[in-house]
Amino acid sequence: MSRNRREYIIYALKRRIWRERQIWLLLLLLLLAFTFYQRWANEFYVFKVNGAAVVWAKSRKAAQEIERSVKEKQGAGIPANVNTRFAQSVKIERAGFTGDEIPDLQEATEKLSAFLNLMVVGPVIMVDDKPIVGVPSQEIAQLVRKEIMRKLAPTGTTGEVILERFKEKVEPKNGEVPVNMFRSDTKDAVDLLTGKGRPGAPGKPYVTVVSVIQELERGGAAGGGAPARMVKVTYENGKEMKREPLE
Repeated sequence: MSRNRREYIIYALKRRIWRERQIWLLLLLLLLAFTFYQRWANEFYVFKVNGAAVVWAKSRKAAQEIERSVKEKQGAGIPANVNTRFAQSVKIERAGFTGDEIPDLQEATEKLSAFLNLMVVGPVIMVDDKPIVGVPSQEIAQLVRKEIMRKLAPTGTTGEVILERFKEKVEPKNGEVPVNMFRSDTKDAVDLLTGKGRPGAPGKPYVTVVSVIQELERGGAAGGGAPARMVKVTYENGKEMKREPLE
């Protein structure tokens, strides 16, 4: 056999081996693609709450619709420009579904709502560092403080106000509260802080307004013919607490 003939045979064998390898590689890729497709097609999206699977959905869009529905259900009445979040860790991931059927939107909303607590994020009026009520803005928080001062101040007095303050530490801070502790209306926030509709203790204010007023007391504290004098009267939420001579 001539040298050229041997080289041709070797070259032809190499080409054949290379083609066979390409075919096997293509078959392998097709098999992997089919396996991946089968797995992908048989999986759905799952809601995980604090790491535990709770509700499945057929697509990511359907899962997002369920999440939106839960927020609407729990946050009814909350303005659209107010930020909210769930207190729990919520993730949407792909996972295989082993149940009999995928729940519809209403059923999935009800089931997921039982595992989640919606929180409102934003300005919160704190009383002695305890969150009491959330409001839509810092401006409304300041209005609420002023209105509480006015509402709990003593009425019918003719003296001069020397001091007016909260007995507790009352300050607006950025934070978060459950949806049932959020008030979008200034009046509703004032009513809650002054005790109207307070859970567990209706009528009892969360705050105490201390007012010190300088008054002219005629005839002395006990009446009679004693000369008039200037006194300092201390009120708490409009109720007189003590009366002292003004030094």
